[in-house]
Amino acid sequence: EVRSVCPEALHWYTMPRLLLPNWVHLAVMRVVPMPFLFWGKAHSQSYPMHRDREDYFDFAMIIFRGKKRYALFSPEESPKLARIPGIAKYEVFEANPFAPDVVATPGLRDAAGWRGVVNAGEMLFVPGGFIHHFENYDFEEA
Repeated sequence: EVRSVCPEALHWYTMPRLLLPNWVHLAVMRVVPMPFLFWGKAHSQSYPMHRDREDYFDFAMIIFRGKKRYALFSPEESPKLARIPGIAKYEVFEANPFAPDVVATPGLRDAAGWRGVVNAGEMLFVPGGFIHHFENYDFEEA
């Protein structure tokens, strides 16, 4: 949680009133004190392409600054994306939709999905169970 790991980060942004005082995690009907926050420099990624297996919850990504590239694939496309075995909490995939290697992951060429860019001030809804990958794409100079 941000409050315990990096408390000074709480001053770097303003949480929209819609999300305060608590964020309700609808998939399991529990209240979590803060939504998940991800930030990083341009062309950085938090995780490789994956599907969250723990809850299969829908989520929305709101971009406060800069842009993020996204790639989304329905669960039915999983066999084409070269799953990496042995990771329990997530289904992680070798395929990288932002730097495709059709030799290492030939199924990616035939996988139907969505790719695009989410800009500052926009929101992207991701259905539960969807395979997803995000990359911090571009930032305005401060």
